[in-house]
Amino acid sequence: MESVILTKPGEVANALQELELDPQVLRESILSGEAARSACTENDPASAPGFHSWSYTTRRLRELTIPRGWTRKDLDGLALVISPSKRVAVAVSTGDAQTGKVKPSVHPHSKYPKGPATQIVVAQNHTLQPFLFPEMQVLLETPAEVAATWQTWLLMRRWDRDTEQLYYELSLPWALDGDLYVVEWARRLVFEPISFKPTIHDEPEENPIDVPVKRRT
Repeated sequence: MESVILTKPGEVANALQELELDPQVLRESILSGEAARSACTENDPASAPGFHSWSYTTRRLRELTIPRGWTRKDLDGLALVISPSKRVAVAVSTGDAQTGKVKPSVHPHSKYPKGPATQIVVAQNHTLQPFLFPEMQVLLETPAEVAATWQTWLLMRRWDRDTEQLYYELSLPWALDGDLYVVEWARRLVFEPISFKPTIHDEPEENPIDVPVKRRT
C-alpha cells in the first residue's frame, strides 16, 4: 500500500498529539538508547551494544510516558507502552538504511524478521484502522486471537556511520513479507536526524525481541 508520510514538523507534531505523544519523549528515548550502545566496549559480549540500545530506548520511553498515564505491557517478548486511552501502543525496533528517510518508491524495512507477537499486532492494525485516521479506512476480518484495542506503532531507529546521525521515525506497520520482515507501513512520521558520534562502530547487533519461530519441514 502507499504510505501516508509526514515530515513537516507541524504536521508531525499534530499527528503525535493525536497519538498522545510528545516529540521530545521520542527524541530523548532514542538518545538514551544510543548512549547505552556507545558506552559498550570491546570487552562486552558482541550482542551487548545492540541489546543495550533497544533495552535503554524502551526503558527511557517507559520512564517518560508512564508518568503521563501510559502503561507498560510485554506481549510474548514484544515490549510495549500503551496510551491512556488504550488506542495506541509503541514498541522499539531497529530499521534498515531507509529508516528516517523519504525516497520515492523506497520503503524502510525492519532490520530483523519479526515473531508471532508482531505478526498479531500488525493484523490488529488492519482491524482498528478505521478507529484512527478515518481517511484510510480498510475493512478486514478481525483475527480471532486479537482482542486488544490499540494500534501498535514501531519507533524505528538506526545510526548512519557515514553521516554520524541517528535517523528515526514512528510508523504504523502494515505488512510483513514471506521472511517476516516489516516491509509496508500505513503511516510514517519521519523526524529530523540527530547528530551523534558514538565511541564504537559496526558492532554485531542481535535481535533481542519477538524472535520468529519457523516450523521444521
